[in-house]
Amino acid sequence: MALEKRGRDRLSIINRALEVTKEGVLKTQIMYRANLSYAQLNEYLSFLLETKLIDRVERNGEVLYITNKKGLRYLKNYDKIRDLLVPSQEESYPTERTLKTIQLNINNLRRAIGKLETSLAFADKCSFCGEDVFPDFKFCPYCGESLFPKKNVQVAERKHP
Repeated sequence: MALEKRGRDRLSIINRALEVTKEGVLKTQIMYRANLSYAQLNEYLSFLLETKLIDRVERNGEVLYITNKKGLRYLKNYDKIRDLLVPSQEESYPTERTLKTIQLNINNLRRAIGKLETSLAFADKCSFCGEDVFPDFKFCPYCGESLFPKKNVQVAERKHP
């Protein structure tokens, strides 16, 4: 089967069908949620069953389709597979994994900024240039002077919040 098919590529349709069937659904639910015609649905269901990416299960007299372990592995590796086959689209359209990584980095930066703001509340003043410096610094990052008390040099008092 060809990679491109009617505006959506085959791998993304398979991915969507596997996402839909994660919780175990009826055939018509797959068709509507994956936006497939009846003919496409039958073609993709046959393929997914043949490749053992989904299982066909009977519950309460209804036939359900559910993503199995192999299908879940496909979902985990979908972005990697897509990147290998269509590398130029990664630049224009970030993958879900890339977006999650960016969000994680943003959250880490927010935490770091919060810690910095908290640390600055307990900062000392450099006795040479008067800038705020962290208490555990040995040298002032602004003027380069040692922050250890020297003879005949008055050390700035510690701020209290």
